[in-house]
Amino acid sequence: MADSAATQVYKRLRRMILTGEIPAEQQLIETALAAQLKVSRTPIREALSLLKRDRLVIPVQTGGVITRDVVSELKDLLGVRKALETYAVKQAIDLITPGQVAELEYLCNESAIWTSEDVEPRAQHNSEFHQLLVAAARNQRLYQTWHECRTYFLIAQESYADQFEQFFDQHREILEAVKAKDKATAERLVNEHLDQSFAAFIDARATSRRPDFMKS
Repeated sequence: MADSAATQVYKRLRRMILTGEIPAEQQLIETALAAQLKVSRTPIREALSLLKRDRLVIPVQTGGVITRDVVSELKDLLGVRKALETYAVKQAIDLITPGQVAELEYLCNESAIWTSEDVEPRAQHNSEFHQLLVAAARNQRLYQTWHECRTYFLIAQESYADQFEQFFDQHREILEAVKAKDKATAERLVNEHLDQSFAAFIDARATSRRPDFMKS
């Protein structure tokens, strides 16, 4: 089934914000967007509502919304996420069940089926690995705090999903360290993995074409 007009507009604007085609602190107004994208105001309004949910835009009193500084937001969240996931993986090594190990193995094996065209499934698959790993720490407060960061990263990683082969390989390395109960190696691998993911996002933005969207 084809996406609705609102979903198509939402996905287009989301991609443009993430790649920097629409820069940080750019004001987006329904009427201007409708004219630019050649659609009615209704799908624009629905799309902006979804972007607010994703924390990619902020409402302003003068009307419309402004885009967030996605790079700054992700950079701040990266430090939080690294602290949470490195702690989680060390806890998980002591608490993980055979069933959870099997689930992580399944995800590592399944990653081979996705192609570079499967952007959203690959992003979701990547996130599921981290979700299972954090859940294995059996700390509900930790999981809830991590989950607050997850949505933003899940959205952002779609911009570099074509590079996921290297990250899926790193998942395998992290899992092997967990199975070997090597906490130091697991912690180092998780740190490196998250740093490289952020670097991939920055590289993807740098290589994206960036017209001045609202003036083109």
